[in-house]
Amino acid sequence: CTPSGGQVTVNVNYTAPEPIAGVVVYIDYDESEVRIPGTGSQQQVQDRISLQTGDFFTPNDLNYALQVVHFDSSTTAFSGSTLFQIELDTCTGAAVADDDFTCRVLSASSDGAPVDVVGATCTVDVP
Repeated sequence: CTPSGGQVTVNVNYTAPEPIAGVVVYIDYDESEVRIPGTGSQQQVQDRISLQTGDFFTPNDLNYALQVVHFDSSTTAFSGSTLFQIELDTCTGAAVADDDFTCRVLSASSDGAPVDVVGATCTVDVP
């Protein structure tokens, strides 16, 4: 990726058959279209994530994918459908679209219970 000097903010959304208070998501992104400065859980990576619900997250940027552990420490269920937003640098010549991202829920826990919630899914959209 040769940074273009531009940025795009994407939404990471989820759906679940019951309220969830914790989730681990894996977002694969096209590294020829976008990038996140830094790697792992460096402050640069953390600064690019804005929580929309919940109050705690730990990112791990792999330079082609981002894994985020996200939960609400009060063990109340997330409200709304957008978990967080990611601010990405765009690459020269990139036309960033929803299909540049794949999102998977690796695990999700229900409100106050450490049991995986089956059927939780996530998506990424470029507003």
